[in-house]
Amino acid sequence: MQNLFQIVMPVFNEQDILNETLIHAKEAGYIDRLIVVNDASTDATRLILNKWELEEGLKTIHLTQNKRKEGAIKEALEALKLSNQLKEYTVLIDADTYLESSSSNESISQLLNKAISSLEADNYSAFAFRLNAVFLHKPSIFWMSAFTTYIGIQFDNWLLSKQKQLWVINGAAGMFRTDDLLHIFKHMEFNFETGDLQITVDLMKQKKPIAFHKHVIANSYVPSTFTKFFNQRRRWERGTTKVLWQDKAFYAGSIFPASFMGLSLLIHLSIYISFWVALISGILDNFQWNWGIRVFLYSYVGWFIFDLAKGFWVIYKEKYSNYLLYFLCEVMNGPVTLFVIIPARLLGGMEALIYLFKKFMNKRLAVGG
Repeated sequence: MQNLFQIVMPVFNEQDILNETLIHAKEAGYIDRLIVVNDASTDATRLILNKWELEEGLKTIHLTQNKRKEGAIKEALEALKLSNQLKEYTVLIDADTYLESSSSNESISQLLNKAISSLEADNYSAFAFRLNAVFLHKPSIFWMSAFTTYIGIQFDNWLLSKQKQLWVINGAAGMFRTDDLLHIFKHMEFNFETGDLQITVDLMKQKKPIAFHKHVIANSYVPSTFTKFFNQRRRWERGTTKVLWQDKAFYAGSIFPASFMGLSLLIHLSIYISFWVALISGILDNFQWNWGIRVFLYSYVGWFIFDLAKGFWVIYKEKYSNYLLYFLCEVMNGPVTLFVIIPARLLGGMEALIYLFKKFMNKRLAVGG
């Protein structure tokens, strides 16, 4: 059981954070299990990796062409298979993320081996790890927002795991059966925006059970500037919208008959529904937006109360004892959600719809031509 997994980290232009995550990997004792795939970076990423290769024996693979995130992972797995070094299980981790043990008495490697034992015992295909927001230099309002979001994700993962599903095995960190990943990669369109969602939905479409494994913590650095945070959330929503449309039959099937996945989907779509209701009602009411704004704000207040309740439930259940910190972060998350995340989601969603419309028209033109 001691040598059944590899940890694969794809990196592209990560000079600002890479050294930090590698230091954590060394301190946590999993640097020897880590394989870093340099996806044709154009900044100082290669120089940083060369230093770690020379001084710490870090295993690296340097690609000459950018393959996108999942494409880079595929290249790494195939290279390991060719050299007869491919392990049965693969942990995927982002360049801005490092793993931490939830137990002071057990190392990351020990916990990952326990995760494999649990995965095999219950015949799961993949696990999502516990996501935690961290900051590089000092806390910011964006870290506070992400802190509450990730606490809420723990609730969502716990709930959906009851039916052996997940909204997404977040790209920050997760464990997979290697054969399942290679099978998915055979037909996958590599797209940095949709990869983790696409892997997750493909596993569920194959009726392969997946779940949440809370004992391994994935500490993910949160963007500290408005532009980076806004664009991250915008990119996430762009990818989510694309996958929702491309796999609409699967997601529709989660609503009828009802499931926790369907409930999660409706909550996700509620922001769009309330926005369009507010917009249309204002137009129909001779551009008097009072009623429409109330609809939108009521929806937002409902979301806020629901999000707060989820967080308090997680803190109580897991005995985190940080109610005050969570409440303060949730209060700060309110304006961030209203003025940053919601606009970013709406913009990302609209960009995805434009992309899908162009793709549809190009296909029609190709058929017509």
